[in-house]
Amino acid sequence: MLHKFGRCLLVVSLLLIGFSFSLSTQAQENIILTVAVDSFDQDRLATTVFDDFEAQNPGVRVEMIDPGDSIFMASIYAGVDDHLNAVANYASQADILPLSPWQLSSVMTRAGYILNLEPLVNSDASLAINTYPPAIWEAFQWDGGLWGLPTRADLLMFDYIPAAFDAAGLTYPDASWTIDDIANAARAIATRDANGTVTVPGFWTSSESTLFRALLGTGFDDPTTFPSVPDYTNPELARLMQIWADLERENVIRQPQGINPDQFPFRVTNMGSLNQQTNRMAALLPNNTAGVDIEGYVVSGGTQYPDLAYQLVRYITTNPEFIALSFSPIPAQSGENNIRADLQPLVDLALPNAFGFGARRYFYGIEQALDAMVNTGISAEEALIQADSTVRNDLQIADARANELFIVENNAIPSLNSGEIVLNFGVLTTIFPMPNQSDWEALADAFTAIDPEVAHISINARNDPLETMSNNDCLYSPGNPVNLLVDNGLVLSLDPFLDVDPNFDPNAVIGGALGQLQRDNQTWGLPVGLSPAVLWYNEATLSNLGLTPQAVTWSINDFDAVLSSAENPTLLPIELGNTPWLMLMAAYGGLPIDYRTTPPTINFTDPDAIGAIQLVLDLGKNGDIGYRPLGQVTMGGAPAGDPNTVPLHTDRLGLLSYRFLQSPDGDTGGYNLVTYPQGMYTPVSYNIQTAFINRDTPYRDACYRWISYIAQQPQTFNVMPISRAVLENQAYVATQDARALDVYTTFADFTRREDAIVFPRTFGTGLGDALPMIWLNRAFDNYVLQGADLQTELALAQMLTLDYQACYNAINTQDTATFQQQVNDCVSNVDPTLAQ
Repeated sequence: MLHKFGRCLLVVSLLLIGFSFSLSTQAQENIILTVAVDSFDQDRLATTVFDDFEAQNPGVRVEMIDPGDSIFMASIYAGVDDHLNAVANYASQADILPLSPWQLSSVMTRAGYILNLEPLVNSDASLAINTYPPAIWEAFQWDGGLWGLPTRADLLMFDYIPAAFDAAGLTYPDASWTIDDIANAARAIATRDANGTVTVPGFWTSSESTLFRALLGTGFDDPTTFPSVPDYTNPELARLMQIWADLERENVIRQPQGINPDQFPFRVTNMGSLNQQTNRMAALLPNNTAGVDIEGYVVSGGTQYPDLAYQLVRYITTNPEFIALSFSPIPAQSGENNIRADLQPLVDLALPNAFGFGARRYFYGIEQALDAMVNTGISAEEALIQADSTVRNDLQIADARANELFIVENNAIPSLNSGEIVLNFGVLTTIFPMPNQSDWEALADAFTAIDPEVAHISINARNDPLETMSNNDCLYSPGNPVNLLVDNGLVLSLDPFLDVDPNFDPNAVIGGALGQLQRDNQTWGLPVGLSPAVLWYNEATLSNLGLTPQAVTWSINDFDAVLSSAENPTLLPIELGNTPWLMLMAAYGGLPIDYRTTPPTINFTDPDAIGAIQLVLDLGKNGDIGYRPLGQVTMGGAPAGDPNTVPLHTDRLGLLSYRFLQSPDGDTGGYNLVTYPQGMYTPVSYNIQTAFINRDTPYRDACYRWISYIAQQPQTFNVMPISRAVLENQAYVATQDARALDVYTTFADFTRREDAIVFPRTFGTGLGDALPMIWLNRAFDNYVLQGADLQTELALAQMLTLDYQACYNAINTQDTATFQQQVNDCVSNVDPTLAQ
C-alpha cells in the first residue's frame, strides 16, 4: 500500500539527499520509483516510456500510480488544515507528481510536502538551464527554492472582442491601462436588460492574482525576510481593492456562474484559449507584463530516493510523450508553440517580462479580504489586517507540519518473485479521500499475507463504474451496477467459480441477494454485504411515552401507538425514494407494486392497495410522517425535518448510515434500532454491496479469491453479512454490538418468512424499474400536496406505467446509444410532459 506517515523537515530532506547519493553509487537493487499518472494519461503513454531510464539506472523500476481523486486537492480557500491534509494525501501517492497552477499554494512547500530541487540542480552540471526561457524556469522558484521542473506553459494577458469596444466607442486595452481604465470599460460594455440589470458582465479575469500583480508592478510578499511573509502595506493595493469591490457589487465583473466565459467581451485569461477564437485579440497586461502558468512535475517531500527521483523528473520533463500530456501551448524549453500566428509577436514581447506563481503566491489573503469587503462592508485596510493575520497563522501551521515525518513508502509495490502478481482493484465511492481507505489497505495487506500468488493490491478509488471496471482487474461497489456493467460487456460470469467453491452456499445467501446479480441465467457479481433498512427511535422520547420497543421488532399496532402519542412529525423518512412509504403500505396490507413476482406486478388500482396508500399518505398529510415531495425525477428533496429531534427516522445500516456518519465513535445520540413494523406483510429492504471481475483480466482466479475474502469480512465496512455462515461465525459475533447483531439476525429471519416482501431501493435502479416510480410518485405528490383525487391519480399512474413497460420491454438492441434513444422515445410517447 501507499501509506502516510506524517511529514519531514526540509532540512531532513536535504540530508537525505546526500545519504541517497551514497546509496545510489553503491547499489541500486530492486528500487521502485513511482510516478503519479491518471488512468486516462496512462493509456496515452507507451508501455516502453521508462525503458531508457531503467536501462540507465540498473536495479531501478518505474511504476505508474493512478492518484485517483487525490489530485483534486482542497483549495487553500477551504482552510489551511483541509488544504494541507489534501496536499499530504496527494504527495504520499508517489515519488513524482504532476503539478498544475491551480494546485499550488504558498504553504505546501513550507510544510515540506514538495522537495526543494535547488541543491540537486546545483550539483547537476549536465542540466542546460539556458534552454528554458527565464520566466518559465523561474516560475517554480520562491522562498529560495526550486520546487519543480516545467514541461509546458501558458501566458495570461488581456483578451477582448474588438467589436464590443468599437460599439462602445472605447479604445482597445493595452499595457498602459490602469484599474480606472478597466473599471470604465467593464461598466461601458456590460450587457444589461430593459431594467438595467447586468446579464453579462463587461469584464472577467480567470486570475485576479495575475491582474493585481500586473497593476501594482510588485508582489505581495516582503522580500527582505526569509522565509518570506506577506506584505499588504502598499497603499495602492487598498485603493485597487476598493475599486474592485465596488465593481463586484455592481455585477460588472464576476466569475462566470452559468455564463460561458467566451461571452465576456473583456477578460484576463490564458493565451491557449484564443487559438480558435479569431474574433478576439490579446494585449499585454499593465506595466508590459503577463502572467505565466506552469505545468510540470515535482518530487514528493516524502520520497526515499531524492537523487533518483530528481533524475526521473529530468527524464520525464524532457520526454516528448510526457510533454504531450499537457495541453498548454508553450513548451518549457526551446521549440514551437501553439499560439495563433498573428499573436506570436505579442508572445515574444510578453515572455521576457512574465511572472509566475511565486510573484503572486500570497494573493489568497487579498482574495479573502475582498470577499470580506463585499460581504460585510468593512474597509480595505481592515480587511487586509485580518488577511495578514490569517496568512501568517497559516504559515506557522505549515512550518509546524514540516517538523513531522512524511514518507512515500516505495515498497508499496514490491519486487515480484516468479509467479507473483499485482491486482488493480477499483473501489467505487463518492467521497474523496475515502473515509475507510485505511480499512481497505489493512484488508488487502491481510489477504496478501496469506495468498501465495498476490503480492500487492492497488486500491484505486473512483466514482465512475464503467471507467473503474475498465481499468481494474476487479471492482467493489457500495451498490449494484450489474445491469450497467453487463450491458457494456465488462464483467465475467462467476458461475464457474461459484460451482466449485466448497465455501459458497447459494442457499445461505440472505434475502435472495444473489438473484439481484443474475441475468440470462448467469451470475455476474458476488454479493459481499447488505445494508438493511431500519428505523432509529429516540429512547428518551419513547420511554417517556411508555412505548419503548421491548425487542428489535414491533407490530403495526405498536407503530400506530407511537404515531398517535408523539409530537409531529413522529417519523421522518431521510432516504431518497418512496421505499419507506411502500414498506409501510405493505405493513398496512397494500401492495401497489408486488415484488413477489418477476417482473413485479403493478397494482396501483387494487382496492387493498388504494386503502393502504390512502392510510399512509394521510399520515403524511396530517404531519405524523414528515412528507417531502417525491418529485417526478429527483425522487425527493431535503428531509422534512431534523433527524436528531424526531422520535423516529429511517436509515440503512452501513458506512453511509446517517447515525454512523453522525457518530463514528459509536455514540448514536440516544437513538436505538428497531425494524420496520410488521402487519399484514413483513416489509424488508436492503442495499447490496457487490464485487465484480473484469472480463479481460488475466488474474481471474486471484480476483475471485480476493472478492470472496472481502465477503467474509463485513465488519470492516460496518455492513451486514451476506450469508448466515458469516452471521453465525463466533469470530464475527465477537466484533458486533448486541443490538446490531440482533437486528441482523432478525432481518435475516424476516427475509425467509412467507409474508415477507423484499423491496428494492427504488432510487438509482435500472431504467426498467426506476422510471415507473415517476408516475406513482407524482400521484402521491398530487394527493398529499395538491388535494387531488387519489383514485383518479392512481388510475392515470397505472395506465402510464403499463404503457411505458410495454414499450420498454419491446426494445431489442445491443447498441447502447440506440437503446437509450428508444427509452427516451418510450417516455416521450407515453408521457410528453416528461420528454425532457
